[in-house]
Amino acid sequence: MDGEAQEEVKILHISKSLIGLQNMSVLDLGGWPKNMSVKAVYILWARMAFPDNPILRKQFAAVRLADLKDDLKLFPENSILTNGVHGEVTSLLCDIGCSSLPSESEDSLKKQFQQKGGVKTLKDAPSDSEILKKFVSSFYKGRVAGEILFLLKQMHDENIGRQGASVNKAVHAMEALRSKFYKEMGQPANVRFFRESFRDYKPAAHLWATYCLYTESNEYPQQYYPRSEKSLTGFLNIAENFRAFATTFTPHGQREPIILEDETLSPPENLPHLSLEISLPPLSEEQLSAIDSYRAPIQSPS
Repeated sequence: MDGEAQEEVKILHISKSLIGLQNMSVLDLGGWPKNMSVKAVYILWARMAFPDNPILRKQFAAVRLADLKDDLKLFPENSILTNGVHGEVTSLLCDIGCSSLPSESEDSLKKQFQQKGGVKTLKDAPSDSEILKKFVSSFYKGRVAGEILFLLKQMHDENIGRQGASVNKAVHAMEALRSKFYKEMGQPANVRFFRESFRDYKPAAHLWATYCLYTESNEYPQQYYPRSEKSLTGFLNIAENFRAFATTFTPHGQREPIILEDETLSPPENLPHLSLEISLPPLSEEQLSAIDSYRAPIQSPS
């Protein structure tokens, strides 16, 4: 290779590096942690639910910050808005924004909403019922992405046989064991749904996996459930464990990690570091059986 060709290759590598840096997205929570504000937790959930839709993110955060109902509950249990909505989603929407457990909180977000120009922000937002409908659909897709990443890390940590962990094995296990749950939640719950949910929610999969850890493990520190700006430091530190795994684990036979560095949301700048060791629960017998039953598709000779 002559000097000119080498220079072209060098320029190409530099260009790719710059493109990668441009594609990397930092999780901006409105200046948090430097600026401690309750809006950070709404921005987090909006980014998790709508990773590629900035308009919906702003509308969701605006509607939640409005606190249109009493007792910090925009979607109370007796509201017609929540008819047919699973309790997990309703509870989540009622919890976020509370600095303590909802039953113990005496904080009001109304003053903060008014001080931050919430009326102006809400002007072009769709109705809260429309936002709820979109959030519910997004919630389950994000949850699927989190479950798949969670399952992949479990498989990797336990060093399962037959060429180790893979997205195909995780999707197969999800279809075998989680289809009933997601069908009851009104979702398609087929292979395509699981695979596309993981693909579309890669940017926030590590955040959803952390949420799944909260729901699945008794060892998860309750004070790090992301309901307030004070709990975000622990939640995001735990999420970094999943993100580090996702961006470095390359399944057998693949050339790239399951999630590329420029596909995922990196943590907010100046995130305080916490040394947290959280153990994932072991794979159940049902999960091990479902994973063991996976057979890779036979490729026809070309």
